[in-house]
Amino acid sequence: LSLHDALPILELMKKNNFPRVFLVGSSFESIANNYTFTRYFPDTDTLIEYLKANEIRHAFILIKGSRGNKLERITEYL
Repeated sequence: LSLHDALPILELMKKNNFPRVFLVGSSFESIANNYTFTRYFPDTDTLIEYLKANEIRHAFILIKGSRGNKLERITEYL
């Protein structure tokens, strides 16, 4: 998902009051601070470390990313 493609999706999430969105990958670093509900992670390993320390409960989770990020690795920590 390119930054160009992600911006409309983030705006839709903002409009619909998503409580939080995790952005993974260097391409999102420049926009992560533009939204109060986003948290930026430079890579999947950093997100995994966060998930180990911060359990997510009672949430609907959508995982979307490029194969290069290997986000399927996070499922065991959800």
